Amino acid sequence: MAIRDTVDVVDIFEQIKELGFALGEYVVVGSGIMAAYGLKDAEDIDLVVTPALFEKLAGSGQWQPIQKPDGGPGLAQGLVEVFLDVNCGQHNPKTDDLIANAEIIRGIPFISLEELVRFKREYGRPKDLEHIKLIEEFWGRRASTDL
Repeated sequence: MAIRDTVDVVDIFEQIKELGFALGEYVVVGSGIMAAYGLKDAEDIDLVVTPALFEKLAGSGQWQPIQKPDGGPGLAQGLVEVFLDVNCGQHNPKTDDLIANAEIIRGIPFISLEELVRFKREYGRPKDLEHIKLIEEFWGRRASTDL
């Protein structure tokens, strides 16, 4: 289960580390875990953070307010977007659970590929179905090398 070292993958790790957030305050959601495993490049970085960190960022003057598609609050700075939660259809895990169950890769907490597949199945967009296919192919390759 090697993690690819390319400029794009290293960049996601560097960008997140530059934010200086402490473990336990955030988790990378969306397709960030796919970038970490080298399955696709990251186009942006989506984070779910604790309410305390969200308020700190909102008051810093360095983050622009945005809205999630469901109308919930968010913040953006460059390619990084920060939210209080991530919800999709029937899959609505609590932020604390996402943070507690994060997969730590190079010191950065990510939702697991399994968790990402749950979200992507709920979204069901063409790109989500393609991402699920990439993940399942990755699992198949990994399983064949573990034998």
